[in-house]
Amino acid sequence: MESVYQYHCWEDQNDVPNRTTQLPCHCFLIRLYFCHVLRLEYPQRNLVPLTSFNQSTLVPCNAFFAVGPTILANIFSDTGVPQDFLDTATPSILSFASVMFNDARNIGRVLFPIAVFVLVVTPYDERDQIDRAIRESMEARTVKTVPAAKSSIDGLKKVRIDDFCSIRECSICLEEFCDGLEVVCLPCLHLYHKDCIVKWLHTSHLCPLCRFPMPT
Repeated sequence: MESVYQYHCWEDQNDVPNRTTQLPCHCFLIRLYFCHVLRLEYPQRNLVPLTSFNQSTLVPCNAFFAVGPTILANIFSDTGVPQDFLDTATPSILSFASVMFNDARNIGRVLFPIAVFVLVVTPYDERDQIDRAIRESMEARTVKTVPAAKSSIDGLKKVRIDDFCSIRECSICLEEFCDGLEVVCLPCLHLYHKDCIVKWLHTSHLCPLCRFPMPT
């Protein structure tokens, strides 16, 4: 089965440098948050983090608008995403950057921070594929994942989905939320199905979307 790719962009104001006036020109600060997980289907459903990292790239706005596809291809070069994903994501990211740059509320601004989150879910349903994928991921993994503390998992906040909720699907299983459904809200305000995020936190203490660290 083929991997499923999900991405979205937002204005990332976390840890924005204070001395932006020293920049020689208007710049985009593009932060890439990348996460690749293995979804096991046999003998039981489970999620195994494979690769997770983030990186920041400072790009002059005029250069980004001129050769944005080439710049984004370089930014994504270490992720291994296919060309069809780049063909889909690149216009959306460029459009988001254009809207942000031309927003009247940003007049006088020099630095434009953009976060791009990419989640790749690879399903496996055969024992030999599972064993091989886990073995290879363990050998290639450079960052050791640490489970969240049991007390922090037990204390997860529960909320109900309503019409005013902007998050409409669980980013782990990719299933849509229905109105009235009780879900779990992490301290970073990202929402997940309870079963999905509990399984995730038993393996990694980081939020799948923004890498917010839960207590360990």
